[in-house]
Amino acid sequence: MSVEEKVRLAHVLTHPARYQIVKLLQNKGRAYIAEMADDLLLDRKLIAFHIRIMEREGLLETSLETKQPPKGNPVLVRYARLTDKAIKTLETCKI
Repeated sequence: MSVEEKVRLAHVLTHPARYQIVKLLQNKGRAYIAEMADDLLLDRKLIAFHIRIMEREGLLETSLETKQPPKGNPVLVRYARLTDKAIKTLETCKI
């Protein structure tokens, strides 16, 4: 990985909202948008926006899965998790 790419990825990861998302995913392993919004007290649309940015950079992977709530019908949710590239970048940057 070039120095320029490391700097770009560090910049992406250090945005305050994205940093919060990364720390949450480091602790939980994976989470879905509504869960992140509730835990971080951020708007779901804002979470989705930042997830797309990090996914485009190869820092997050997302997957659609069916979640069965305690009551009602199953819902489709998008789970996110950090990629190996993100973990390596975080270690390199000591974040």
